[in-house]
Amino acid sequence: MSSVLAMSDSTKQWSYLEVKFSRPLDRNQVAQVVTAAVIDTAGLVVGAQQVDVLSSSADCLSAILRVPVEQSTAIWASLTMVGSYGGHLLRVTVTDASAHLLSLGSKRVQL
Repeated sequence: MSSVLAMSDSTKQWSYLEVKFSRPLDRNQVAQVVTAAVIDTAGLVVGAQQVDVLSSSADCLSAILRVPVEQSTAIWASLTMVGSYGGHLLRVTVTDASAHLLSLGSKRVQL
């Protein structure tokens, strides 16, 4: 029984955000934008949380991020407040969020 509980706890620890950018960014820049945005708005404690860039589009106008579920709201809010990066205007829009990565992928296929 304890192994079942451990499995269910581990599946609940991540949330997935699909984000779009107003201009192309490479994968490293996406990670830098996320980290800088979170530190600027939510502080170092939330900024120290692990955020993974799981995928990004070929033109890097969108990405899927894996974030800790307990910090997903703070990270989402931080991303929507981004106004610039590297001296250029940048708008970040969170287009979808889910507790399950598969649901984000299935929505992309349907479109």
